[in-house]
This record gives sequence, C-alpha cells and structure tokens, in this order.
Amino acid sequence: MSHLTAFLLAATLTAPRTDVTSEEGRKLTLLQYVASRTDVASDDKQKWDKALRQVFGGKAIKDGSDEGVTVAKSVVAASIFFGVEPVKAARAAYDAYHDTYRWVPPPIAINYQLMKLQGRAPKAQPRELAFNFPRYFDSEIAPEIVFWWEEMLGRGAIAKADVGRVTASLEKTRELMRPFLVERLWQGVELESREQTSTVREELVALARELARGYANVGRVRQGTYYERYLALAKELGQTARARPLRPEAQAPRVPTQPPPHRPEHTSQAPKRDKTPPPIAGDELVHAGADFAGTLRKATATWLGTPYRFGGTDRRGIDCSAFSRALYDETTAIELPRNSRAQFSLGTGVDKARLAVGDLVFFDTLDRGTVTHVGVYVGSGEFAHASSSRGVVIDALGSAYYERAWWGGRRLLLQ
Repeated sequence: MSHLTAFLLAATLTAPRTDVTSEEGRKLTLLQYVASRTDVASDDKQKWDKALRQVFGGKAIKDGSDEGVTVAKSVVAASIFFGVEPVKAARAAYDAYHDTYRWVPPPIAINYQLMKLQGRAPKAQPRELAFNFPRYFDSEIAPEIVFWWEEMLGRGAIAKADVGRVTASLEKTRELMRPFLVERLWQGVELESREQTSTVREELVALARELARGYANVGRVRQGTYYERYLALAKELGQTARARPLRPEAQAPRVPTQPPPHRPEHTSQAPKRDKTPPPIAGDELVHAGADFAGTLRKATATWLGTPYRFGGTDRRGIDCSAFSRALYDETTAIELPRNSRAQFSLGTGVDKARLAVGDLVFFDTLDRGTVTHVGVYVGSGEFAHASSSRGVVIDALGSAYYERAWWGGRRLLLQ
C-alpha cells in the first residue's frame, strides 16, 4: 500500500493472480507461490524464500496440497499486500498453518494472524474463537466458518468429544446469520422480478452459489422460492414482510430518483436524507447530486487517519466495509449493507478504466478467490479505504499490489 502517487489511465493488464484455493493454486508450494508473484521484486523474493525455508522446512515447502499450506499462502499474500517483513510474516503463516491441524477454521486462522501482525490483540486464542464463534460473531467470515464446520462434521472428522460443542456453536451461528440471510433472500426476490437480462441472470447465479455455500441450513424453511423463504424467515425474525414486487410487464413506469436539493453555500451541515435501498441489477442508478465529487472528497478528508479496527464502525476505529458504508451514508441517500461481499452484489459492474467518482472498488487481498476488501473511488486514479495496516487513507489504484488484487468495480450512482 503506497501514499498518493500518479495513476496512468493507459490500458494495462492486471497482474496475473492465483486463487490459492483452486486446484491449480493448491499444487503450488509456499516457495513456488512466492516465486509466481509478479508484483514482488526479485530481491524481495529471495528474502521470502530464505524466511520460509528457515521457518517451515519439510512438507510445507515441498507439498502445497493440504489446507494448512493453503492457509499459509493466504497469510503470505496479505503480508505482501501489507508490506510485512518476511521473517515475521513467515512465522505468522506457520502459526496459521499449525492452527488448521487443531481444528481452527481457515478464516479464523488467517484473521487471527493478521490481527497480530497489525499489532492488535485478538479477543481469544484461535481454538476459543473457533469453538465459541457466536460469542465473537462476525458476519463477514460466518458463511465460510459454517461451511467448514458442516463439511468437517459430514466427514466425521471432528473428535467425538468436540462434536457437541461444534454442533451447538454451529446452530447459534446460523441463528445469528438470519438477519443477513433475509436481506440476501429479498435481493433474490427483487432480481427475479426484473427483466431477465444476461446481467440479472448472472447475478442470480452468483447469489444462488453464495447462499448454497454458507446459508443452506440457516432458518427453519430451507426449500422453496426466494419469496417463500423470505416470508418464512421474516416471520421467524418478527419482521413485517414486504410485498412481492410486480413482474416487469405489470409494473408502472418508474419515476427516476431525483437529486437532493442544492445546499446553500453557508450551510455547514449536510441536509437530512431519506435513505433508500441500494440499486441492484436492473435498477436505475441513484442520482449523486450536484458537485458530488467535491462532497465526497470533503467527507473523506474528515475520516483520514481514523485507525483500523476489525468490526469497528465509527471514528474510534473502523473496518473497510463499515467505512464505505459510512462514506455513502454521509454523501448519498443509499444505505449500503454491512459487509464487502454483499456490497459487491450491488449496482452494475464497471471496468477499472471507466471508474467514476463514488464507484465501489473491490479486492482479493488473500488470494482466496473472493472479495476481501472494499474502498470508494475518489477520482484521479485514487480510492479511499480503511487499510488494516494504516487506517483510513487514500491510495493509488495503479500500484502493483492493487493491480494484482483487483477484483472489480460496482457503480450505484448516476452523475
């Protein structure tokens, strides 16, 4: 992560990236993985090679196939991204590698070591975080943890003495996931009510894949249409269910969202805004309003230097998805969901070369084939984000690390 630098808009290819969870990625040893990184200088690769040999030795640098090595690669990926010294990072990667053999789910093993690398004290030891996850619940990693525990239980891989604890923790975690699932089900309802363009169909496929992985057993009703499951889960949560949207042929012409009224120059505070759900595929984009670029820059400036805190939501400490949500809350009428993967499903996709002020930008900083970081594009090739190593900063998208970790842009605003 670098300080403000110039960004070239010339057409360039994103540096090749290996998803370490893929069949191809799992074949790479730790040494081969670092050697494959095109964004690491040759001198630095030599340092990484030496550090990994010293700390690991044996199987981890000769065999890349098991989950522990895959977890170690993700810690190495994040450490390269954050600029962590190789020996220190290699030790963290080894600890994460070792924890997976103590039945610590990969998301916890990875996040635990990243917190330590950033000088922050985790709330408990990895096994405590794993077996008592509901106490330390985080919506961002909950689906992956649920999927992992379900797989381990299905394989009979959990020791008999631990099955009861795991099962109880799993059920409580599923219960805590219900409010997040109800919003995802509603998104499915809305997508099905849209004209079935190729974009809408792609979003439905992506949503179905996401829900099948970590949400399949959340809620009492687990079969049926999106709307049937939504109604049942809303009832479980005591929520007033929304009416099913009309199909496109039955809908009245949509009235474009009007921009907010112009704010007089002498007004020191932003006007109160009625919040609106974020647009999804097939929706009209939301008008950003006059001089939105200037408004966004000013709002961003007030956050600069705010420390990073995993799960934080305010100026005492904030994480990446909470920051993008807060920035949108202050400058638009849109209320974003709380986690980065849900944010990535919004609006319409946009290429890096066509980014506009206010677009959300997403990255895979762990090389795990999914969104792990989000920021907000502020123009001139720069984006604002809550960096886990430096807090809220503005960085250039053109740096080698961001080029390699780039996942995609999403547009919610019309300017």
